[in-house]
Amino acid sequence: MKHLLYAALVSMLALAGCGKSAEEKEAYSQGEAAAALIDSINSMSELQLEGYLLDVRANEYKYVASGDSASAVSYIEGFEEYIRANSDSISSLIF
Repeated sequence: MKHLLYAALVSMLALAGCGKSAEEKEAYSQGEAAAALIDSINSMSELQLEGYLLDVRANEYKYVASGDSASAVSYIEGFEEYIRANSDSISSLIF
């Protein structure tokens, strides 16, 4: 839970000076939050991990389907950047 709160705080501060819209900033934060939940990977089976990653892509698609492709990109950026910055082992496993 602390990781999730920390990720949201860091992402809000980092994006405060960017030229992104409020929706894109929120999508980025949601992507980071989704990535923070993957910290429980040690207790996941391979099938559960695949399902989790499919849910991430489904959330990305919801942005695209609603016509907000910029937020979809921000969502995935937040997810990927959080994983790369906070977990080398998970990063090497899924990227």
